[in-house]
Amino acid sequence: MRRTIIGIAAIVAALFFSGLPTSPASAGMTNCGRIRVNGIAYKVTIYRGHVSCHRARRLIKTYGEGGGRNVRPPGTGRSGWYSILPGRWRCSSGAGGALGCSHGPKVNRYEWRIMVFGTQLPFA
Repeated sequence: MRRTIIGIAAIVAALFFSGLPTSPASAGMTNCGRIRVNGIAYKVTIYRGHVSCHRARRLIKTYGEGGGRNVRPPGTGRSGWYSILPGRWRCSSGAGGALGCSHGPKVNRYEWRIMVFGTQLPFA
């Protein structure tokens, strides 16, 4: 359980700081546009798997507004918290305000079958 949380946080942080490719289609990612969550702009990207952009935007918006059931595994501190959203999606936040949700089985140590991210955009 703790490794799952650390894995989600590591992926969110890595994507935020890695400088995602400017052409998501060339990297197999899908750009789902921008949304506002509590007055903050986010760029929504489907990093892996098959999910509609409508669903991806809704997941990031719901999680960003505090939706879902909060889970606090013992001994993980605040960094280990995550939320479960309807449909068994696991969502957590990472460095710089990035939000990420995953679903399905893991395909390797840090990735799940379906992964969606919301990257906070700079203030304009």
